[in-house]
Amino acid sequence: MVAVSDRRGFKELFGQEKIQRFAVPVLLGIISLLMAILIYVFVFYKPLSKGISEVLPDGRLAMPRFASFRSEEVNVRIGPGTQYPIAWVYKRLSLPVEITAEFDTWRRIKDFEGNEGWVNKGMLSSKRHVIITSKSANLYSNPDRNSSLKAILQEGVVAQITEIQEPWCHIRISGLKGWIMIHEAWGIFHQGDKKK
Repeated sequence: MVAVSDRRGFKELFGQEKIQRFAVPVLLGIISLLMAILIYVFVFYKPLSKGISEVLPDGRLAMPRFASFRSEEVNVRIGPGTQYPIAWVYKRLSLPVEITAEFDTWRRIKDFEGNEGWVNKGMLSSKRHVIITSKSANLYSNPDRNSSLKAILQEGVVAQITEIQEPWCHIRISGLKGWIMIHEAWGIFHQGDKKK
């Protein structure tokens, strides 16, 4: 077998003028493509591994925010999708949760004890509720500690929020309506809170 080689270089084969005419547009094209990729990455790209955004450009609600369970039984998964295993099941209608992230139709939630997981948005309601976190909370007829006492709510009671007047919250539970101090419940951001 005989090896044949043309020892002429690229310049000798194509000529200096052809190389310059060819190289400038190719170089400009490569630079334009790289600029377009950089613009896309900085403006539009959302990492798939993260898939989460604090404030979305399409006007969806900002996070964190509160919601409550729409169902008496809610599966909490370790990731945002049915392919992820169920970590635990809540069995509490209207339990307030804090939505800390979104991915597609999934919401990462945190409960009053700090437990976190993912639930489908169909399991959540925008109706706001609180859970009493102090040992007991007095339910007053007006937002004033000197008003008449209507009931004493025990720790773990869940009630619907109807109005907020810092530092008070008007709630409704089992036919009772009245005011509690916000600091006795979980499910409300108030002036002392810092959204994380």
